[in-house]
Amino acid sequence: GYSDELNALLNTTGLEQLSQGMDAVLNLGAAVDVSVTIDETQAMGLINAGLQFASGDEITLNADNAEGTHLGSSLKQLAKLGVDAVTVGALGTELAFGEGAVTGSFAGSLPSFGDGGSVTLNLGQQDLNEVSPLAQVLADAGIDHLTVSQEQLGDLSTDAGTWALINAGLDFNVVVDAMPIGVNGHASLDDVFNIMSNGEDVLNNMLESDASMGDLIRTLQESGVRSIELATPELVTVGDELASALHSAGMLEALPEAGVEIDAGSAAHLQTSFKALAELGVDHVLSSSLTPVHVDAGTANVNDLLDLISHFANDAVPGTTKSIFDHGAELDFGTIDASDVQTLQQILESGASDQLAELGVTKVVAQYAVPNVEPLGSGDSDVDVFTMDILKKPAG
Repeated sequence: GYSDELNALLNTTGLEQLSQGMDAVLNLGAAVDVSVTIDETQAMGLINAGLQFASGDEITLNADNAEGTHLGSSLKQLAKLGVDAVTVGALGTELAFGEGAVTGSFAGSLPSFGDGGSVTLNLGQQDLNEVSPLAQVLADAGIDHLTVSQEQLGDLSTDAGTWALINAGLDFNVVVDAMPIGVNGHASLDDVFNIMSNGEDVLNNMLESDASMGDLIRTLQESGVRSIELATPELVTVGDELASALHSAGMLEALPEAGVEIDAGSAAHLQTSFKALAELGVDHVLSSSLTPVHVDAGTANVNDLLDLISHFANDAVPGTTKSIFDHGAELDFGTIDASDVQTLQQILESGASDQLAELGVTKVVAQYAVPNVEPLGSGDSDVDVFTMDILKKPAG
């Protein structure tokens, strides 16, 4: 069939020679239009060779087997190649917009994306005012999210190009790759309550001075902000309340290269859970509390502990974990059953206690109900507090 013939062609060497250094049309069916499915590797081979399919052929790109969830080919490259549809797996996919200015002919040749998962388009440095005329075209093609920088996003309250995209149903992943330096010598996500753009509040007084954290989340979502991705290698300080709210809403992510510090102030109880600290790859928890800060585990499954600890690996010293709690911390798993208590004890004795101690955790706390044999109709069972001191004890 045509797919076999295409595979035979793509498996030969010297595809570039077919185009002789010029853009060339690959007509699989001669006088008859055909339908074929190609994968990411085949698409890139054709793109690099400068080939494109005939306009009448129906070409589907299977993106479900792309490396990770990122397509190596850009939206512009797929349009030029002549791809009509892209099948997207459950995990979704992300692709780049492509270099060069937006043109009307480009808008008319966009592939459509399947409903298997969300589709994110990274706009690179493309000006939103140049992209905004394509807002509805992008949305109709199946694009769900746009990745932009702080500078591209502009003033959310007044920028017409930004709102054209929002009104089409698109939202933004905002990459924070540079922040103003705050009073503590670190960049701070709290300087204007969340995102900064050239030193100005991008929300432009869209929030009241006494707004709650819930008000902030709603305002960001209504303003098209889907997520905030910290990407700067410089240490960015995020307030405990803000970090907890954004993470709980699924709106805060720290890329591996980002440096993140959570400022707990003088609070005795950290609002950001241990699970959230791990998922954000937090490097330090700043606290002025005179006693160890209380940290909720964020999971009821004690078997998650080793995986969470692994997120704090110290890349500078392989085999060790980062020291993030300077003043100590008590890790609380909440109420668990008796079998989980035994499992937690075994995990700690297997070496997790040493890793937690490196992190600065001085105590692990779990509560468990002690079952009692009581007459029918008696009251509630007692609840004990199960505490394990994981500090190294001096010999003798």
